[in-house]
Amino acid sequence: MYAHKDTIGTVEHGGKTYEIDWPHDVEDSSKRDIFGVIYLDGEQVGEASERPGQKWECEDDVLEAVRELIEEGETDDQ
Repeated sequence: MYAHKDTIGTVEHGGKTYEIDWPHDVEDSSKRDIFGVIYLDGEQVGEASERPGQKWECEDDVLEAVRELIEEGETDDQ
C-alpha cells in the first residue's frame, strides 16, 4: 500500500522510481482531477493532464500519460 491516499502507482525509468498521484477533484470528491502528479523522492517533479478530447477512465490511463512524459524527459529532474 502507498503512503499517500491519492497514489495510484509507480513508474520506473532510468533507474528511478516515480510515484504517481491522481488526486480527487476539490469541488467533487467523487471524481478524479484532470491532473496526474509525478513525484520523485517525495518532491513533485511534474504533472500530466488530460489532452483535449481525452478523458481518463482509469488509473492505467493516467499511468500511461505519465510514463510518456517521463520517457520524453518532461519532468523537472531530467
